[in-house]
This record gives sequence, structure tokens and C-alpha cells, in this order.
Amino acid sequence: ARAQWVKEVASRYASCFSKGKVAWHTIGREAEYPVVRSDNGEFGDVHWLLRTMVMQDSSLSPVFEQGPRFKEMGNQRLVMVKDKDGSAWTAEVGAGTVEIIVGPCHDLYELNHKHQSALERLKEAAKATAPKLWVLGLGMQPFSPPTSELLIDRQRYTCLLYTSPSPRDS
Repeated sequence: ARAQWVKEVASRYASCFSKGKVAWHTIGREAEYPVVRSDNGEFGDVHWLLRTMVMQDSSLSPVFEQGPRFKEMGNQRLVMVKDKDGSAWTAEVGAGTVEIIVGPCHDLYELNHKHQSALERLKEAAKATAPKLWVLGLGMQPFSPPTSELLIDRQRYTCLLYTSPSPRDS
């Protein structure tokens, strides 16, 4: 019985792989960027930045937050914007970080082109806000302390807030 079971499991596992030559794989990228206000260095409101992108380009598709906290309040925040080519801009973890998602692409050149294009669209929207927002690079963070108001209403992010040490504890 055990030998038969092992054969069945092995057969199911082997059936998941292609029998012939595998086609080229695709590649995508997710990259997070902190966003800060130009006037004081505190977090920039990514939800407003996403709304600005939609105002600049009506072909973009908005996605609104669906968490229980916002349903109770009868309010929804814009948390993602998608374009017809598969790129997306989303509020990640909280109101001060935006994630650019691109792909699938056939090669690294296409991926780089799509990502740079998505980043430029984001920067154009950031320039149009008041006060102006800055999209920061790797390792830079706003001066704002982490608070529950900054978090997107998703259980996994709320857990981060309560399990991470407070800046006051350092």
C-alpha cells in the first residue's frame, strides 16, 4: 500500500512538469518607494498621489480599500491604480509607501522599459500634488513616526504594528 501511494504521489508530482521543450519564461518586478512631502519630509499621502494619477489619466483603473475598518466608517481609500498594459501602482503597508508592479515581460530590457515608464508616471503625478511629493530611493524613509493611521486596513499590516517594537523602545 505504501509503495503504491509513493508511486501515485511521484506520478502527480512528475505530471506538473512539461513533457517537451519549455517556452521562455516571463519576468516581473515589484519595487517599493517611500514618498515624502517636499515641505517637511514627513510621509506623503500615497492615496492622494494615486488619485492624482487617475485625474491625469482617465484610462487608469482605480481599486479602493475594502478592509473592515473602512467599511464601518463608510469611507474607502484609493489603494491601487492599474493600467491596460499590466502595470500597477499600489499603497504598500501604509500611506507613505508606493509599490510599482510591472510584468510579465519577455526579457530584462522590456522589464526595465516598463518599470522606468511606470516610475516616470508616478513622478509626474508627485510633481502635480500640493505640497509637491518626492519619490525616494532605496533606504530612505520619511520623518513620520509609525502609527496605525498610516497602515492600510489589512490584517497582516495591523499585526506588524503591534508586534514591532515602538521607536520609543529603542
